[in-house]
Amino acid sequence: MLVTEVHYESRNLGVKCALVKLNPDDRNPDLVALKDNFAMITVRSPVGRPDLSKSISAQGFWYCDSQLTLRRTLSGYRAEFAESVSLNCLSEEEALESLLQNGFSIESDRLELLRVFDSNLLFGRYSNWISDELSLGALFFEISIRSRPAGFFIGRIVNEKPYVALSGTYSKCSFPGAGSLIESHMLQWAASINQHLDVVVASSNCAALRLHFAFGFNLLRIEDEFIWTSLESKVGDDV
Repeated sequence: MLVTEVHYESRNLGVKCALVKLNPDDRNPDLVALKDNFAMITVRSPVGRPDLSKSISAQGFWYCDSQLTLRRTLSGYRAEFAESVSLNCLSEEEALESLLQNGFSIESDRLELLRVFDSNLLFGRYSNWISDELSLGALFFEISIRSRPAGFFIGRIVNEKPYVALSGTYSKCSFPGAGSLIESHMLQWAASINQHLDVVVASSNCAALRLHFAFGFNLLRIEDEFIWTSLESKVGDDV
């Protein structure tokens, strides 16, 4: 069992946060003691271990979603785009302004589903995430259709491999197939760096999963996520 304080989440959310990663050989992890030191704890557990799931739940943690790691082999990948489709690299200021103007849905975000934090705070969390990634050398690529912004992806090189931190379609985008264009550009960028691309997608993000599988991604592994928080959740208040 590995316990790490997630400093960027603590900064973004204003409460002390921790991530616990369980190994396949862990047995009966003691998680209760951690509650004295953190306001929110996320436990990531390997699937196929109902005994671990039972132990985690018995200690007051809720199953939130699962994290799926997918891989796409990129050998020989090449995409062609119509002249009406353009790709631009934006500065941090331009990226955050475009995100604000064009909208970005966070409905499938695990913390949005938990309904503990204000939506504006969670949107600010994404803004901070983007700023953090760009400070580490990532590039913000915006895809436009007929000069109108459709969506984006954020990519950087980590250990000579492509890493995509975040991608999505803008909420105000009305072009059918915009997601496919963003995916194609993302894969073309990744193919220029390495022979494969790994992405991590939450099980709650069905649209992204459908898109990745349609573009030939294969499943590598699944980890279940459980959450405990000392803050009051509003889940079920509107039922």
